[in-house]
Amino acid sequence: MDNRDEKHLRDPEDRVIDDCNEQQRKDKAMDKTLADSFPASDPPAWESDLGLSKPADMTCEGESMDHNETTRKFERLMIKQAEHAHSAATEIEAMVSLLPDEKTRQLAQEQVKEIHKQSKDFRALAQKLKSS
Repeated sequence: MDNRDEKHLRDPEDRVIDDCNEQQRKDKAMDKTLADSFPASDPPAWESDLGLSKPADMTCEGESMDHNETTRKFERLMIKQAEHAHSAATEIEAMVSLLPDEKTRQLAQEQVKEIHKQSKDFRALAQKLKSS
C-alpha cells in the first residue's frame, strides 16, 4: 500500500467497514468524532451511545431485502455519490487559480467539468430509480 492509499484510509468517512460488525462501527464512529473535533481546544464529548445501531436499511448475513428496499438503498447511494462528486469538483474549482501554470489549471478545469458531469449522471440515475 502506498502513502496515498494509507492516507486515504485514515479518513473515517472513506473507510469501508462491515456494517454488521459492531466493533468496526464503534471504531469508525469514534474515529469520525475525533476527526470532526480536530483541531479543537476541547476534547470530544464521549457518550455511551454513539448511534452505532445497524442502519435500518442494511442487511446482514442471513437477512434479505425486498426489491423496493434494494432500489431505495441504491438510490440513496447514487445521491451520496453525486454529493461526493459535487463536493470534490467544488474543492478543485477553489484551487484552480492557485495552481502554478496554465496547463495545470486547464487540466484541473477539465477535471472539474468531468466530475460535475459524473455528479449529474449519478443524480439522473437516482431519479430514474425513484421513478421506477
